[in-house]
Amino acid sequence: ANDDPELDPDFHKPAGNDEYMYDDNASSVKLYSENVVGTGKAGEALPFQNVDEFKDYVIKNFAPKFLDNAGWDCNVTWEIEDVDNFNASKGSAWARDYVITANLKSGVDDKKYSDVEFGYVKFVYHVEPTENSDYVEVDSAKAAFNEINAQRTAAGLPALTWSDDLYNSTTLPHAKDISHTYNSDGIVYRRESDGSVVANKWLSSGIRELLMSPDATQAAVACVVAGDGTYYWTLNYQ
Repeated sequence: ANDDPELDPDFHKPAGNDEYMYDDNASSVKLYSENVVGTGKAGEALPFQNVDEFKDYVIKNFAPKFLDNAGWDCNVTWEIEDVDNFNASKGSAWARDYVITANLKSGVDDKKYSDVEFGYVKFVYHVEPTENSDYVEVDSAKAAFNEINAQRTAAGLPALTWSDDLYNSTTLPHAKDISHTYNSDGIVYRRESDGSVVANKWLSSGIRELLMSPDATQAAVACVVAGDGTYYWTLNYQ
């Protein structure tokens, strides 16, 4: 048989009399399946705020039935996938899938079978992006800008002036655009939340000479956080 239970052609066939296993036919959900239990919009609070509430949400909306091939209920242990991101965004959901896993094992007392583990079933709450699901991180953008100026000052160069005109006309619109289109044009760093780290990446790249030029006088940095929690950074200067 194939090592991957999902790819094994014999996996979902009825068990023989000598096989003790999860019963796909008697259960309401197949082993190793993923089942959508609800949908929401980015920016809204999730309808569950911890593992017990997520489990109750699944039971209420999907009423899953997990049975072995002897007709007994399975023992179920529930676990939220990617719990750090769940906790970070449960009050204002990101555009992503929130997943809870039901880990299944034997529910019978017989010592021969009580430790048998069957596998798992996943339940998915899908959050869709909205036009307003991005938010602008002005403080983070200013932190990156200040780090650039700190390094200019340390090198004996005059500080750059923040340009609202550059920010509003070019830098921020570009950051918003790439957060939706994933266009890689321009000076962009994704998945980094610390402004000073981003500034140092720019200053270690091919544009260092431009940022440290005595002729540069103005600049603006924009930081947009997309609905899935990804950071997008852009920089313009003149």
